[in-house]
Amino acid sequence: MQLLQGFLLSSIRYGDQDVVLHFFTKENGFDTFFARNVYARKNRKKPYLFPLNELRLSLVHSSHSGSMKTVSTLEPAAEIRQEFDVRAGTVMFFVAEFLNRILRNENASEAIYEEISVFRNHLGHHNFNAHLIFLIRLMKILGHMPLVSSQPYLNPENAEFSAEIQHHTFTEEISAFWRDILMSERPYDEILIPPASRKKLLDSILVYCFYHIPEFRVPDSLEIIQQIFE
Repeated sequence: MQLLQGFLLSSIRYGDQDVVLHFFTKENGFDTFFARNVYARKNRKKPYLFPLNELRLSLVHSSHSGSMKTVSTLEPAAEIRQEFDVRAGTVMFFVAEFLNRILRNENASEAIYEEISVFRNHLGHHNFNAHLIFLIRLMKILGHMPLVSSQPYLNPENAEFSAEIQHHTFTEEISAFWRDILMSERPYDEILIPPASRKKLLDSILVYCFYHIPEFRVPDSLEIIQQIFE
């Protein structure tokens, strides 16, 4: 029996009672599992399926090569909060969907796993800049960090700072946030992003991903998170 621990990225109901789960696990990176009877009437594990919950899984051994791994037990790795701020829940949905799209080919990474954990901790303490800082730091971890310099404007296409603005989204203010987040050793504690700038910074992250993440698509939950923070 194989034991794994990971962050839930998505759950897709399969039939009346079963579910397909996408995880980023500590041991294997991105992985997909099949769980039976999760939606059965007497099953109490449905609350576990909230995006970015950290769960422990044990897997049923299968003799069929290439078949989807089947979960035999599913338990929380830490206490799961039954109540949460609506804004925090919306952020969790958005980030989980974002990660589900860009981590599909990622193997085990202690840096990614730890960064998700740090982000969740800060969000749990109502730091509503945390998702923006996390996504920019994730670009750095994935090897897409721009070349930082003292020039005022970040060019998202060539990932360098330049003397003149190259993309309307990357104003001097937004470019400065990128530089500060990338260079800070404690960005979640040190970087303050005014509420009026959050949407602009998120837009810049999406633009950057279009240039550097193959086949990147905007998460469906983008509109919801933008409404929450208006």
